[in-house]
Amino acid sequence: MGSRALKWADRLAHALSELRSEVHSDSHLIILKGHSGI
Repeated sequence: MGSRALKWADRLAHALSELRSEVHSDSHLIILKGHSGI
């Protein structure tokens, strides 16, 4: 039970970090587009 919960928590943390990096890169693209006037 403990190892299953740990594996689930690790998978959740990985998904959150991926989501955060995607949002981070998206916001950078939006900022770049805003500065270049596209």
